[in-house]
Amino acid sequence: MKKTTKILLLIGTLWPVVYMFVFMGFFMFEFMTIQNQPSGGPPTGFFIFFGLHLFTILWMMLLTAIYIVNVFRNERVTQDKKALWAVVIFLGNMIAMPIYWYLYIWKEPAPPEQLSIVHCKACGAASLFSQYAERGEITATLYLEFIQSFWANCTIYLATLQIRMRW
Repeated sequence: MKKTTKILLLIGTLWPVVYMFVFMGFFMFEFMTIQNQPSGGPPTGFFIFFGLHLFTILWMMLLTAIYIVNVFRNERVTQDKKALWAVVIFLGNMIAMPIYWYLYIWKEPAPPEQLSIVHCKACGAASLFSQYAERGEITATLYLEFIQSFWANCTIYLATLQIRMRW
């Protein structure tokens, strides 16, 4: 998703929160000035706020659908959290949507782990390590076990290691 699309989605997500405060402010103002109003008709801005209120209700329904679809299409949401996020967005939408937006839409995914191949001149286990790296099955634990076994048995040459966690 492009950055401008993300920002537009955030603005649309925050609109119901902004509208809630504007709506409350309008009605507080109307109740405070009710004595000065001519009798027999609705308050001055009633029809404007009626239209905004209807728009906001429909907008919240559309946002709920957009976010729930995104939950199930977003690969960054783990499988066991998809149903939970869908329920949370459906029930607590004005609070949950900005949180979900920040966690799973705004934040870029972390770069994949990059491991260089450990080369050993004494044995052929480096090719086994290469096969794991090609399939993307290298974990920090596997890497440490691999290094410990080589360190005990033969001389190794390490290329640079770049992974997310620092040791």
